[in-house]
This record gives sequence, C-alpha cells and structure tokens, in this order.
Amino acid sequence: MRPVHVLLPLLLLSGASISTDPLQQLVRAVALEARTLGERILARIPLPNLDSSSISFQSDPGGVVVDTVANLLDMCPMCLDLSATPFFGTWHVVFWNRNFLLNTVSDIDRLIDKLERNAPLSERKTFAEIFETPPTVLCPQITMLDSSDATKLEVNLHSNGRAKSIIGEMRRSEDHSLTWTLGPILSVSFCVAYNNLMSAPSEGDVVVLAQIDAIPKCENFLVLARNLSLQTNVAIVDYLNRQKANTALNPMLEVPCPRG
Repeated sequence: MRPVHVLLPLLLLSGASISTDPLQQLVRAVALEARTLGERILARIPLPNLDSSSISFQSDPGGVVVDTVANLLDMCPMCLDLSATPFFGTWHVVFWNRNFLLNTVSDIDRLIDKLERNAPLSERKTFAEIFETPPTVLCPQITMLDSSDATKLEVNLHSNGRAKSIIGEMRRSEDHSLTWTLGPILSVSFCVAYNNLMSAPSEGDVVVLAQIDAIPKCENFLVLARNLSLQTNVAIVDYLNRQKANTALNPMLEVPCPRG
C-alpha cells in the first residue's frame, strides 16, 4: 500500500501551488471567495411552492437570507472531546490548507524571528507583512507535554533553511475547543474534527483539526500524524472530501518533509 503522502494528494489535491504574485493572489482569492459564498447562499435559500396558499414577495421574509449567511460563516463540526485519549507527545503536520500557511504559519514564523531579534511586537500587521511571500516550511512538528486541560506546547519547523521553535501553551475549553497561545500576541483556536485515537498511543494515530478563529470558520484544516510513515486511511480521506477541505481557492497542501 502506498503511503498517505503519495495517495492522499492524488485524492484531494488539484493545483496546489502558491502564486508568487501577492496582489494577483489576493484579488483572485477575494473574487473566488465571493462567488463561492454567493453560490452557497443561493443554494441554501428555500423556494416557495407554486401551490402554496400564500407566497410572500418580501425581500427576505423571516430573515432567511440573514440566517443562511450566519450559518455559512459558521460551518464547523462539533468539537470532539480528546480528554480521555493520548493526544500528547510529538505530532507531524502532514497536510494543511493554503490559507493556514499564508496566515497562521506566516504569523508564527514572523513572531519567532521578531522574538529572536528582540524586535517590538504588535498585533497589527504592516502593509509589507500582509503582502510578503510566505515562508518555505519543512517538517513542522507540534509537541504537547501531556493531555491535561492546560499543557505546554512547542512548535518546531524548518523555515527558509533554518530550524526554528517556539514554546507556548495549549488550553482545552468546556466546549472541547483547543487554543494555542504562542508568545505574548499570537493565539489560534481549533476544534478536533476527526481522530482515530484509542486508549493508548499508536503509530497510526491521526488527528484532524479545524481552525475556528478564521473567517470563514472551519475552512482551514490541519492533519496531524504521530508517524510520518502513516498509511492511507480511507476514513480520513472520506472525511476531508465530505468537508470540502480541498478547494481551488484554498487547496489542501502536503507539507514537505524530506527523509533520508
């Protein structure tokens, strides 16, 4: 059987390249997102039957469109509870969405660089930071100290040829969502959307995280594997396909990690 880093892209990925022109990428992304959102809204608006006793011609009777937009912007699955599972130790990030790379991963990389230089930190991005080329990231790893509701978290990666790391904290909320806090200004929140964890750690363990603090929510996914030699898991592929995790606007990218 072929490994997942060979088979999963064939099932999920199409055109997984990042444009080198930031302005062109931004314009295209906004246009495609607007078209996609419009199509989803129109598809979800119920049409009246011709034999209905009363057909209203109000622009939005009952707030149907408003409710539909709100629901589309919150398309998250219920957060799964991992408190009784071995969700700790070191995990390899094997797939993520392009928008997660362009935004969150770039923010983490930039934060590490600023902390190393003792540069001033700000929650606001400069114009240059918004349009800068995303880093070339290899072999990212996430390490959790234990499975408690608040535990130490470490992010390790190779970015633009340099090994980098940052230590933070992961907290589990009552709704089972997970928040990573890295440094004094950066946090990112997830729901556990899928997992195959049992009561004891296994080499085949996989966890799929959906980002819940992005707009739209839950359109960025991370696939974490305990072992890079992960074999194809049909259930994971099926889940990501059902969630439409791979789109032309926000494709699912295989995270490279050369071995040997």
